[in-house]
Amino acid sequence: MEQQFFGVSLEKLLTSGGQTLYMVALALIIGTVIGIVLALILVLCKKGGLAENLILYNIVSIYINIVRSIPFVILLVVPKFAVITGASSGIGAEFARQLSARGYNLMLVARRADRLETLSDHLTTVCEIMTADLSKKSECLRLAKALEERRVDLFINNAGFGDCGPFLQTELDKDLDMLSVNIRAVHILTKKIGQKLYKQGFGALLNVGSCAGLMPAGPYMATYYATKAYVVSLTSALAQELKEAHSPVYAGCLCPGPVDTEFNAVANVEFALRGITPEYCVRCALDGIARRKTVIVPSRLVAAGMTLGRFLPRPVYIKIAAHQQKKKLYQK
Repeated sequence: MEQQFFGVSLEKLLTSGGQTLYMVALALIIGTVIGIVLALILVLCKKGGLAENLILYNIVSIYINIVRSIPFVILLVVPKFAVITGASSGIGAEFARQLSARGYNLMLVARRADRLETLSDHLTTVCEIMTADLSKKSECLRLAKALEERRVDLFINNAGFGDCGPFLQTELDKDLDMLSVNIRAVHILTKKIGQKLYKQGFGALLNVGSCAGLMPAGPYMATYYATKAYVVSLTSALAQELKEAHSPVYAGCLCPGPVDTEFNAVANVEFALRGITPEYCVRCALDGIARRKTVIVPSRLVAAGMTLGRFLPRPVYIKIAAHQQKKKLYQK
């Protein structure tokens, strides 16, 4: 028989979202009852001519203000909750490790349940696992639906992959899968989670892009570069809209250069430049979120290169990119 506490399953209370909702609801009920009692006391004080007794009147007023603040205090006390897509390896897994170390409860989302379970076993905070194939629209909507009634402090849109080769020779099915994950899934979750955070009144959304999205084009990785340009553009526009709406919600885009992850094998490439570690990449990302940077480029070398690239004629920039991309192709 399922154990319950005040009519709520203990399993649900172990999740940060369920914990938050339950504690806020309980506080509101208790606060409402106390508030009604104190309001009646105030009315009686006034009717009985006791309003002149400023001490009593002020004490009751202070109690009412304290009761009103209970839900907000609870929101500060309850552990923060972060959701990470593409959490089974690489940057996503490192986000999980560092956020758990900072006290965040987590929801890890990816296709490979075995990897998520292994990762979860090494984390120190409450960790939920959700297997989902985000190349499917229905799975993106299922994730958004699962978070509708949850408090979300940080959502990391990390799922994505790349491919390398001449555009006319790469597989169409792989291109379409890449568009589904890198663009459609990011778009759906950015809109759904963005709407949720805006209504919620707080929280942060980080889309994981790439420095590829800051460049005009990427010959020999054409589809990948195009998808990341979409992510950077979409996120930058959303961030500006939130600022103009005076919303406290943060939206940003992480744009790393080469990172030492499984990306190489999936994309069939070898980076010409030395990659940064996932640990360093994630530390820079979390620092950038804290500083509310819209575009976060972890490597100073890559950031300098992106800045200098703006001053190059577009055809020259694309030709340089093509030269670099050729170096990435495996020798077969």
